[in-house]
Amino acid sequence: MNEHLTTSLPVIFTCLKNCENAQFANDLSKVMDIEGIAQRHTIIELAQSDAMLSSLQCSSKQCMTIDGCQLQCAKNALSQLNICPTWHIVLTDFSDNLSHNSSFNYAQMAHVLKTIQTLLTSAN
Repeated sequence: MNEHLTTSLPVIFTCLKNCENAQFANDLSKVMDIEGIAQRHTIIELAQSDAMLSSLQCSSKQCMTIDGCQLQCAKNALSQLNICPTWHIVLTDFSDNLSHNSSFNYAQMAHVLKTIQTLLTSAN
């Protein structure tokens, strides 16, 4: 786990709720990890790992949260650990017709992924 923190890739965390949007956020983070866009970790891993927590709190390591809805579970969990994400994505912001329990499709995933890639590349 510590070797993940030494890479230049940002760390990505997703929300914890059991809804369609949370599942979409989780799937999106898996794609980003597989594609080498970001290092995926869970909020639970962060809370249980003193090394990861101190690395994120004391370094310039960039992190992103992806929340499924306006409850913003991931951002709030990081806030409780005194971590402010560099980027915060709320999936329901991408479409007016998405609700807390609505599902995303592949076209929406591609759109969100492109937006995230633009955010990450503009930071470099």
